[in-house]
Amino acid sequence: MALSFKPFSFISVHLASFAAILCYGITLWDEYEDSVRTHCHTWNLLPSFSSSIGDYTPQRYIWRLCVGVSCTMRLFSVLLFSENLRRYNRSGPIVQILTSMRVAEILDVRD
Repeated sequence: MALSFKPFSFISVHLASFAAILCYGITLWDEYEDSVRTHCHTWNLLPSFSSSIGDYTPQRYIWRLCVGVSCTMRLFSVLLFSENLRRYNRSGPIVQILTSMRVAEILDVRD
């Protein structure tokens, strides 16, 4: 069964951005009054990004879940890339470049 890598990479790249926009929108919709107020009783026009992803309950879990899934997908793509290097390109120019950068030793690509 062959799977295309293009949708996988698109999701892993854009998932964190989608989560940030979604959390910011939910904060503006539900928690606007609380999110623009500061501890020194001044008002902001828009809430800060950190307060919109970390201070309120559903947004915090949406952000953590999406970033966790995105990181897992990215680590999986690194494993796939290193396996492809190991399997198909043992002595090719990519392995030579990685060897000169000492990345091949970390990924254990060489024979």
